[in-house]
Amino acid sequence: MEKLSADQIEAWLLEEISTITGANAKLLDPSLSLSQNGISSMGFVELVLGISRQWNIELLDSGISPSDVVSVKAFAAKIARMGKK
Repeated sequence: MEKLSADQIEAWLLEEISTITGANAKLLDPSLSLSQNGISSMGFVELVLGISRQWNIELLDSGISPSDVVSVKAFAAKIARMGKK
C-alpha cells in the first residue's frame, strides 16, 4: 500500500463525505466531527467500507474510539496510523 499522509487522507475523506451527504466538499470543515459534517451512522458504514476498498484498512477490526472521530482530521490521522502498520 502506498503510504499516504494524513492530509491526503483528509482530502479523500472530505470528498467521500461530500459524495455520501451531497454537501459541497469545499464547505465541509475538517475540524468538525463526522456527524457535524452530515455523516449519519449509515454514512459512517459507507465511509468505512470506502476506506477498506481504497486502502485495504479494516478499521472495525482494529477498534475505533470516540477520540478517533472527534474530527475529520482526527479520523484521517487514525487511518494514516493504521496504514503504516
